[in-house]
Amino acid sequence: MILLFLFSTHGFSQFQVEKTESRAVHTPSSVFLTDKKEGDWLRWDDGINATAVGLTGPGWWTGAIHFAPEDLSIFDGHVVGEVSVYQQDPTMDGEPIIKIWQGPDINNLTEVVSQKFEDKLNDWHEIELEDPFSIDASQWLVFGVEWNDVGDGFFPHGGDADNDHPYKGDAVILGTYPADPWEYLHYYGISLDWNMVLYTWGCTPYTVTFEVTDANTGDDIDDAVITFDGITYEPGEYVIESYAGIYYYLVEREGYETYEDEVEVFDNIIVEVELMPLECVPVTFTVFCDHTGDPVAGANVNFDGEDYTTNVNGVAVVDGVLPGLYEYEITRDGYEPCYGDVEVEEDPIEIDINLIPIFYDLTLHAEPGDGGVVDGAGEYVVDQEVEITAEANEGWYFIEWTGDIEHITDPASAETIVTMPAADVDLTAHFVPTYTLTLAANPEEGGEVEGEGDYAEGKEVHVIATPAENWMFVNWTDEAGEVKSDEAEFHYTMPA
Repeated sequence: MILLFLFSTHGFSQFQVEKTESRAVHTPSSVFLTDKKEGDWLRWDDGINATAVGLTGPGWWTGAIHFAPEDLSIFDGHVVGEVSVYQQDPTMDGEPIIKIWQGPDINNLTEVVSQKFEDKLNDWHEIELEDPFSIDASQWLVFGVEWNDVGDGFFPHGGDADNDHPYKGDAVILGTYPADPWEYLHYYGISLDWNMVLYTWGCTPYTVTFEVTDANTGDDIDDAVITFDGITYEPGEYVIESYAGIYYYLVEREGYETYEDEVEVFDNIIVEVELMPLECVPVTFTVFCDHTGDPVAGANVNFDGEDYTTNVNGVAVVDGVLPGLYEYEITRDGYEPCYGDVEVEEDPIEIDINLIPIFYDLTLHAEPGDGGVVDGAGEYVVDQEVEITAEANEGWYFIEWTGDIEHITDPASAETIVTMPAADVDLTAHFVPTYTLTLAANPEEGGEVEGEGDYAEGKEVHVIATPAENWMFVNWTDEAGEVKSDEAEFHYTMPA
């Protein structure tokens, strides 16, 4: 083993080098790549591992290879999908990091790949990139590995025996880019090109066209969803570009069984897919009031995100439900919500729901209190019809109901119906004192009069005078002799 202690241009970090036994030329054989299509390895080494490099003390450092635009002209637009690097010894954390940059020069680079990989000792790594990228031949391309070095006696990064490509095959940073500057091992008498390669393949893909039909009818299905090589496309997007290789795919459409298979792409191809329809069944909800047992109309049934409304019989039907597990929620003003789920299989399903009602107060008042009595107050559920009455005491007269009168049938009737809303209701019955209206014919034998009785102040009373035979009506007068009307039939307004 030969140890070389070198000073960097920015500190006292030191490299150490170990000469190793010559190892065989590296011949790429990645399944990921060779199954795609024939490609090219970009490298500066001779493919033989002869040397390994590390630091004399622990710390981060980067080994890299550089490609100038003139090196890449024939690879413009080609895709880099895999890299390979030789590693001899372990790192501090067991996870070196692949770094790939592109940019106008080596000091102005933009990172396009950053991907960890696990230690693999005394061997070549062939690593599939999680995010393949296209080469821009107008830019510099830099491929590096960041090592978290253990230090003295450890040599993680492999190289060949000679530096045939200075400034390109032996770049190094005592640290990481862009925090630290690029240097080159040949500055310090270390002669090697890193055992590092990138794999590229041409940029012209094949076309894969899917034709999807109904297995029973043969009709075209134009909105299925294709997932091809892990990528899910928009509904109806049936033409996909792909490089050569064997790919797994899924075809999905609501109402059909999912179809899955694999296809080998070696040219422009058409993939025919027949989807088998799933059997659909209805799900029927019938909603009752748990208190009265009556059907609940107007309840909202939310089934799998869609809303349905119960009819007068409390029924809502969800048609065409595919097999599966579904959640539902039943809501209605004045009731506690009900939640559940149902497993739909082959047969129609009927579900009875008993909603627990919320009770609301119906409060009644008499105004004034000695004017009469009211009846019908209590606790009731929404939509319940409640009969209420206002009975006037002697010498009093019922006028009207006031308050939440939008919920009663006739506010002017002493006996009426309240239809309970999903809220409390407050009503007041109003009474006024009554006065006696006395009618008399003068002379008595001149005719008959109608309309006398007890009435409230302001009440319009219909009075009628009917003359006897051989008599003629003259007028109506009050007890003071004042004429009130010269019509035999008129409406008299009661005074106080």
